[in-house]
Amino acid sequence: MIKIITDSSAYLKKSDSQEMDIKVIPISYTVGNKLCFESFSDANDNFEELLKSKLKLATSQPNPTAFFDAFENELSQGNEVICISLSSRLSGTYRSAYMAAKQTESENIFVFDSQLAAGGLFLLISEAKKLIDKGQSFLQITKELPKIRDRISILNLF
Repeated sequence: MIKIITDSSAYLKKSDSQEMDIKVIPISYTVGNKLCFESFSDANDNFEELLKSKLKLATSQPNPTAFFDAFENELSQGNEVICISLSSRLSGTYRSAYMAAKQTESENIFVFDSQLAAGGLFLLISEAKKLIDKGQSFLQITKELPKIRDRISILNLF
């Protein structure tokens, strides 16, 4: 089986994650002295209120160990893994996932830099899931993802 792993910047709802069978690795952030972990778009703390609080805000990419553990879990079940991350231009999340994949020494993990965030990342993940559901192979999907990514763009209407 091919499994998708992503980070919480894809803003999946918990029900979407379960329905699509996608593992979400949390991105952490600190507000004041409080460490928080993003999870699903419908299960996070009220982030908007935290921003209004004017406390110091800092984000951090997931530790490679979080990806490593998720990868090892899927590999132990005989699965192949496609990990689609937040853009490397915005975060070190891709790097964390890449380092974790290298540690597994498995050829059954493909870490892909979405070069996207939020909605674009969600679209890319959704398209990857459709390819899995159509029965495409791990190799076919890894070759198709850059083409799909390159068709996703953001339109600025302002």
